[in-house]
Amino acid sequence: KAVLESYRFQTFGEYNALLSTLNIEAKQVRGEYNGTPYTGIVYSVTDDTGKVVSPPFKSSRFGKRFGNEQLEKRMLMNLKALKDGKWAPSIQADIVRALRQADSQKRFVELLGQRRIDVVFRKNERGRIYGVTFIDHNHREVFNGSRMGKEFSANVFNDYFKWLETYLKRNGVDIPLQNFGSITVTN
Repeated sequence: KAVLESYRFQTFGEYNALLSTLNIEAKQVRGEYNGTPYTGIVYSVTDDTGKVVSPPFKSSRFGKRFGNEQLEKRMLMNLKALKDGKWAPSIQADIVRALRQADSQKRFVELLGQRRIDVVFRKNERGRIYGVTFIDHNHREVFNGSRMGKEFSANVFNDYFKWLETYLKRNGVDIPLQNFGSITVTN
């Protein structure tokens, strides 16, 4: 309830990333009932690794506002407000600073956590980052990285952390992170 009432997100993926920080998973389910197609949402509790540890609960058990129809209305309203300039991401400089200071992906997440910004990386079975979502708890906003610009996309983070790991293994020294692609920080 608190997430729906106080956070802004534009996609189901952003909503699910936000819930994942609270050990909740939401899944859209599609089917047909008496010949009528439907899309619904089921919620489950997860452990700290994201593994589901409860049976799924239909959104209808919690009320209509947690269902697909109301959630889509909320996302469209947030998207319209974003496009109209009523709000915008303001965490890019924090992300760049943390990236410059971090010597690992884990440290990057910790540094952003100190600024009340959560990062949710989605990885495939081979460990490749294919999605990144930033959750700004200060402004209560959720952004897929690529929505903030191509320099915040999952591919950039995947390539950077892979390069960083290789560099540290090869050289065994701290690296100066003065420049990160085309990202600049203004104070």
